[in-house]
Amino acid sequence: MDKKKLLNVAAAGLFLVALILWFVVPVVAQASPEITYTFRDLTFGKTETVLGVEFVVFKFSFLNFLVPILLVVGIALGVSRVVVKKLEKNKMLGFVLLALGLVAVVLVFLTKSFAVMNENVDKAEFFKDFKFTGGAVVTLLLAALGGVAGVGADLLK
Repeated sequence: MDKKKLLNVAAAGLFLVALILWFVVPVVAQASPEITYTFRDLTFGKTETVLGVEFVVFKFSFLNFLVPILLVVGIALGVSRVVVKKLEKNKMLGFVLLALGLVAVVLVFLTKSFAVMNENVDKAEFFKDFKFTGGAVVTLLLAALGGVAGVGADLLK
């Protein structure tokens, strides 16, 4: 396998691992009391029950939902550049992969800001004690490296 194909496979693989981590790892955590929320919670919503009363903590957030969409598109584009000969020679697609990775990085970084909460909850006050977890940082880095690998395949001679 030549270097260009290998870098495209690496880009697709990095996007795939970032997508898996997006579904699995917590994105924010609070030390005391110990509370964690995943990307899925901040994207698709979460309800909690306290003293028998169920209330909505988060609602659906379209901007947070863009992250897995961008990662899936990056996977598909990276794989298609290996399989389809015409796409392999198109240098613009490497920059598209880079853009997908960078936009995913920015959206992961702003996940707390894009969370949709009830109207009676102050988002800044709610998230003031929450910190990004290591899993969120790894997801962010893998998305960035996937984009760099995609454009790196085009920069090789």
